[in-house]
Amino acid sequence: MLRTAVKSGILAPDSREDAAVCGSIGAMVKAAARGDTNKIQEMGGNAGYLETKADLGTPLVGGDGATAYLVPTQFYEGVMRIVEERSELMSQVTKWEMNAKTIDYPRKNAGISLTKVGTDGGDLTETNPTFTGVAMSAYTYAAWVGLSQELLEDNDTNLGQYFRELFGEAAATTFDTELLTSAATPVGLFNDTSTRTVTMANGSPGFSDVRVSDLRDMVKDLALVKGALRNAHFIMSPWVHETLRDEVNAQGDPIIAAWIDSTPRRINGKPILLSYEAPDSADSAASTKFVALGDPRNLVWGERIALEVKVFDATQYAVTNTEILIRCRVRWGFDVALPSAFTVLKTSA
Repeated sequence: MLRTAVKSGILAPDSREDAAVCGSIGAMVKAAARGDTNKIQEMGGNAGYLETKADLGTPLVGGDGATAYLVPTQFYEGVMRIVEERSELMSQVTKWEMNAKTIDYPRKNAGISLTKVGTDGGDLTETNPTFTGVAMSAYTYAAWVGLSQELLEDNDTNLGQYFRELFGEAAATTFDTELLTSAATPVGLFNDTSTRTVTMANGSPGFSDVRVSDLRDMVKDLALVKGALRNAHFIMSPWVHETLRDEVNAQGDPIIAAWIDSTPRRINGKPILLSYEAPDSADSAASTKFVALGDPRNLVWGERIALEVKVFDATQYAVTNTEILIRCRVRWGFDVALPSAFTVLKTSA
């Protein structure tokens, strides 16, 4: 139950199920503090056992002398922080369930063509589609947190909601990073050498000189690939989007109309997906890719294991340090299925 709820919480952070997710994790953490393994299992969670005498090496959250101790308060029940953005890509890409560590999927190599028959009853021409096989592997992404029993017993803060949000945001950040900017395997969209490329026309080596005309050049370039403009989206960072909105025409009016919640963001007629993991001002450099255009359905996300939360409460540290460990983990695979169906904008050399 908890595993499914946490996964849903990433995709739909404002749903009614979200409150149940927060309560589930909060109740599980409390059960771990009491050492109630039966309650943890009853809730659908996992009670892990760690048998080691090695020093964990990381300060636990809470407890005397720790670096992140939360003080109980009568009046405030939240933790002050900036709430990170959820992934706009996650609901747009193609998702496959992975029943093994590595799966193969077919990619079109050649299609079917029709040949004109010169005479009635003339011979028809045989044509056969061909495919290439592509392998995609699942990788493990994980983190763990050490909590003191005192923290769980003494704080009024809603730790269930807090950790649910942190786990969900961390997963969303990993998702966008791996799909867009990863330089290692799996290689992200902006580092894929098989994409089409358009260089900024004004010869600038910096992101801040991007113009709407550069994005128009991207549309013209992708139009050379038959069918690639269908459902094509621009993918960029919020900072790049705001930079484009600064551009005005000869009359001083913004070229890009103001965006409101009731209408989709668009440039040159194409929808925009924003990601804080896409290249922004901090990444600006010569010969650097930072805006992409293409159908996000050609980005593939494979899920071997959904977001999993596991509690380790029967450990040496629970005895000597009253410490409880919580681990979150996913096993995901990523691939740019059709890189030639994307055009990427880069700065000049």
